[in-house]
Amino acid sequence: GLDGILGTLRVRPEDVTIQAAGLAVLLALSARSVLCIQRLATAGAHEVVAAALRRFPRDGKVTARATGLLANMSNVPCVCPVLQQCGVCAIAASLLEDIAAGEAAAARGADAAAAAVARAVEGEERQSQGGGEDDESAAPFVQDFVQYLLANLQEHQSLSGGPVGSLTM
Repeated sequence: GLDGILGTLRVRPEDVTIQAAGLAVLLALSARSVLCIQRLATAGAHEVVAAALRRFPRDGKVTARATGLLANMSNVPCVCPVLQQCGVCAIAASLLEDIAAGEAAAARGADAAAAAVARAVEGEERQSQGGGEDDESAAPFVQDFVQYLLANLQEHQSLSGGPVGSLTM
């Protein structure tokens, strides 16, 4: 179950494929119910997610799935303090800075359009060869998830941060 998934993610932190797959499962669980989100927090899923984001901040699958999961978890007010305690705010701010820097770099270059076409062609080739989704295609979702996450954390900032074991609604 959940403990097995988290255990695998903790044992194989360097394997981006394992991290992305595990985050997909956790994301699906987080969409089920408030009870599932509380169980994820109690089991320390937020710490595993934060570690994956720190390790693979430029991987589209990892960032999209991890930020979606954290955004879902932030919908439960009693979980917000544990998200804040594990450094999610700083990670989210860093992701937004990276996205803004990437957008600025793309807008600066006179060859931005040609570079985008080349990246799109390269992405199609990668996908036809069994590669993953293009990291840039995940950027809009990541930005939306991060902004939503930060808004929720700010809204629930007044909640006291009790121990994870005492998560209640």
